[in-house]
Amino acid sequence: MLRNHIDKYHQYIDAVSDKGVQYGEVKDGKFIPRTSKSGDNELDFWMAAAHPEYRPLINEFVEMVSNANFGEKPRLRDKETPIGAMVAFANALADKQYLVGHRRLVDSLMPINCYAGRFAAKGADGGRHVPRLIKKWGYKVDDNEALDFLVAQLVAIDNKAQKEETEILLNEFGLADALKDKAFKKLVYKKLMNRADYIISRNDISSKAGGLYLFDALNALGIKCSKDDAYMCVYLMDDIGSYPSLEQLEKGNINEDDDFTPLDEKSYDDEDDDDDE
Repeated sequence: MLRNHIDKYHQYIDAVSDKGVQYGEVKDGKFIPRTSKSGDNELDFWMAAAHPEYRPLINEFVEMVSNANFGEKPRLRDKETPIGAMVAFANALADKQYLVGHRRLVDSLMPINCYAGRFAAKGADGGRHVPRLIKKWGYKVDDNEALDFLVAQLVAIDNKAQKEETEILLNEFGLADALKDKAFKKLVYKKLMNRADYIISRNDISSKAGGLYLFDALNALGIKCSKDDAYMCVYLMDDIGSYPSLEQLEKGNINEDDDFTPLDEKSYDDEDDDDDE
């Protein structure tokens, strides 16, 4: 069943888009939902994620959805749920290495800000995907997979719930206390700035708009800065591939003639390539 969805990907996706169902099979160009006694059309994928040998196939399907979303109009199961969202969550909950796949799917949906299940409590599966994944895998200074996943939640585009979501991470998951450690705060800041550069450039956002998104993200995290300084951060990223240190940002009134920290040479996404193998 998994292999069939991958081999007939485009036919399948076109058949299920906006239909309110996600999983089934395509016969003679028509979508036939898979059903079970529970009525859950996604049951097969949830069951498959429990078996290590099937997870690479699940991830392959999620990657195909993500890549198509980046190049086309994002594909939705209904007005609130993207195709692939539930199975990406099931895979990431089963195996930490697939946190990357979950993040990439969410990245592919950023321009339309539709994936409420990331934090919302409602949903057939209980929702709150991001909090549940962070509760399962935590975040540590020496754990790049989990820490990158955490930081990916701290910078978003056109996300009206950004402040509320960050507060959940700060208060419910101990991030506020963790940030009292200066070394940890610097590491999160470094990853956050590289993350911001990645999503702003990938989504072709103007420096002014990018500055506002970064301003919201930093201040929600408790790193105080002005809108002008946040705009200057994005300008520096675009102009010289660098950003102010945490000390420079907290001091304020950034002077573009100062020395700055270079962005990582690899893109935010390239750093995760080895995790997908």
